Amino acid sequence: MSVWLFNRVYHPNGQATAALLTDLCRRLGPRLPLRVVCGVQGPARDGEVAVERPRTTPAPSPALAAKAWGYLAYFGFAAARAARIPRGDLAVLWTDPPLLDTVLGTFLRWRGVRYALVLQDVYPQALVAAGFLRRGGVAARVLRRLQRRAHAGAAAIVCLAEDTRELLGLPTAEVIPNWAVEPLAAEAPPPRPADGKVVVEYCGNLGHAFDLAGLERALALVPGRERFRVVVRGDGAKKGAVHALRARFPEVEWQDRLDLDEHLRRMRAADAQLVLTPPAFFGVVYSSKLYSILAAGLPVLAAVPARSQMLRDLAGIGLTAASERPEELAARLAELAELAGRGEALAELRRKSLERARQWTGEHAAAAYEALFRRLLAR
Repeated sequence: MSVWLFNRVYHPNGQATAALLTDLCRRLGPRLPLRVVCGVQGPARDGEVAVERPRTTPAPSPALAAKAWGYLAYFGFAAARAARIPRGDLAVLWTDPPLLDTVLGTFLRWRGVRYALVLQDVYPQALVAAGFLRRGGVAARVLRRLQRRAHAGAAAIVCLAEDTRELLGLPTAEVIPNWAVEPLAAEAPPPRPADGKVVVEYCGNLGHAFDLAGLERALALVPGRERFRVVVRGDGAKKGAVHALRARFPEVEWQDRLDLDEHLRRMRAADAQLVLTPPAFFGVVYSSKLYSILAAGLPVLAAVPARSQMLRDLAGIGLTAASERPEELAARLAELAELAGRGEALAELRRKSLERARQWTGEHAAAAYEALFRRLLAR
């Protein structure tokens, strides 16, 4: 019996879900028979893992029509492969492209094949939170009904945080957080010299789940703004808005993405790394950057929804604020400036961050997934 894992991206693609799935499969490949079905061209094997790939793939493009065509092409390829899964095998659906869990889950339920869902992203809720669908509208209601049916037929559902279980009403879902694919630092880096500006940095996708508006409101409230240098690094739908923010606040600067080694070197030179999630995205996203930041031995400055599990996860090791209240983020920025002036206090936060990262690594996550997959295969 084999485990079939479906996700549009996989190695050599460098997106977050691709990196996580690749890392997981490479850890589990020697222990379980795995077969990945992806939409990225490359070799037919990745170590011990068999990889099914289409012969051709649409060229990557930021254009919406081209992206939609890429999604549709993968749906067709994935459905053709799903039709071949033997009844005793297990299909595991991640959530790229959007609605993969709903569409492919419905098909597998119809075929009588066991499947599990790993909710890296939550659709259609993400489309509602981003403003693409009207909450309570016909499209959102229809997709939600299909989603519930696909969830009801799943042998297991994995959420990244309690937030998603609460949002979707899935009390029996398993919670397996993501982890840092980057190597764990041997020790926390020392704080930067306190004679310069306080550097806070956001690294990642500048998409709809990036709370740029919350950052803007907080910067307008923080005292002594000239003490800060706010680096926003990445690309996405809100890149233009970041440049508009720079025109208002000279403390803000934008930088492009970096390769992994340079990214780690630069991020470790900051005083803290930002995690910014808008209130509307409660339960819809849980930042995968969190464990990468902790694994680098860095303090996290997080503004996330008030009920978010992240506020509990970071208790005692990070600076946290409710994204509904920008004055709290402004206060945490001022607190960070004070800590930066007391090097040992900031060094202690860095040590605590690294210690928390050691409590949940890729091997811990792989053990949790292996136990789940073996349990489902044994049914």
